[in-house]
Amino acid sequence: MSGVELIIGSTVCEIRDGEITITDYIDGMTVMKAIKADSIVNALGRQSVVPEELTKARELGKEVHLIGDARSPRKASDAILEGFLVALEI
Repeated sequence: MSGVELIIGSTVCEIRDGEITITDYIDGMTVMKAIKADSIVNALGRQSVVPEELTKARELGKEVHLIGDARSPRKASDAILEGFLVALEI
């Protein structure tokens, strides 16, 4: 995974052009972190919803793809295929 950073358990606070701000919890303390990025994959829970952040990103002209349970609850194999197909597009 050259050039790819996997971050789990964090909360997305803001997505801006070329940067994402997250809240992370380190040693019981809340820490805000800004991360430079040209692409972001945001995996969110188990409910089929379009969070406010994704709506804002679309309004700013950003390319947003919903796959797997974000579109509708289905099998993991469906999400894997959709993720693969989106990866081919971008």
